Amino acid sequence: MDRTTSYAENWHRQPSPFDGTGRLPDDGQWSVIAALWLLAAWSDEPGWRSEAFIGTAADRSAQPWGEAPALADLSAAGGLTATGARVLTAQVQDAPGRPYEPTRPQEEVRAEVAALLAARIPTGDERTARLLEFLAARLAVPYPDLLHVDAGDGGLHLLRREHSGRVLRVTVAPGTPGEADLRTRLACLMTLLGRFLWVDNNNPVSFRAWIGPRTDEDPAQWWVRTREDPPDDVPRFLPLTEDEFRAGIDQVVRGSLIADLDDEDEDEDDEWPPLLPPGHLAGHLCEDLVDLLLTGVGGVERLAYAGYFPVTDEPDEEYNATIVIIGEREVAVLDIDLLG
Repeated sequence: MDRTTSYAENWHRQPSPFDGTGRLPDDGQWSVIAALWLLAAWSDEPGWRSEAFIGTAADRSAQPWGEAPALADLSAAGGLTATGARVLTAQVQDAPGRPYEPTRPQEEVRAEVAALLAARIPTGDERTARLLEFLAARLAVPYPDLLHVDAGDGGLHLLRREHSGRVLRVTVAPGTPGEADLRTRLACLMTLLGRFLWVDNNNPVSFRAWIGPRTDEDPAQWWVRTREDPPDDVPRFLPLTEDEFRAGIDQVVRGSLIADLDDEDEDEDDEWPPLLPPGHLAGHLCEDLVDLLLTGVGGVERLAYAGYFPVTDEPDEEYNATIVIIGEREVAVLDIDLLG
């Protein structure tokens, strides 16, 4: 069984098409790329494709982008043939030694980027619209420079440069999107959930999944065979219903979105964990994760869990949460690290 994890996982990073290219995305770039790939899976409308490219340019101190740089430089940095460019926002100095300041308010840039994306990516439901808004916000984060590049091909090309010169180019163009396999979609969901869910100030909630042919009906044995090292002992697995599985994941989301708040911020009369804001993207991401695992096994026959999964008043804190889903044809194992 192959393990599926986040593209930003610290210890077991999910393999990607960028491996072996010498230009691996950093965690911030991965949140953009994962959102772009997931949009293709969530959007039911054909007629558009996406592309992500990692490049390099001169760093900000050597070449500020208050005005668009030479087209030859943009072409080299973005891996395309640029015919024109417009600065959406840039960090510039009023004078040497002065702090860098953005040329436009961040919210104004985010709104323009969202409009550019929405003109090319149909959003037929709430979750797709929320994901597109997230993508626009990630492209328009405060400190990088962002350019709208024209390549004469009718596509939307957005080029984002970090202070160090690292470049991410995102393209949305007419065409047919590639089919995302199950592991790619799961990895995108896990990557994006890592932006929202936190154990504490330093550690995100991490997810790992395995799906493979059904050869055994004992949840504990599936736990054993998906461990990296042979375990000394095995946790006790308890039965779980689909409704309890969904409710437990909902508790994970609700609790982990605010895990880094001080206890002083809590009102003793408030519900805990607090309800998610209506339509919050994290809720849509976890719902898709659960649906993919439940449907991926070909008809659920048995669910069980062990470890720290909040479906009882006293979750077992000795182990991270593991949910085993035994289906007619396949078995899925989901680990959720809530202990940090």
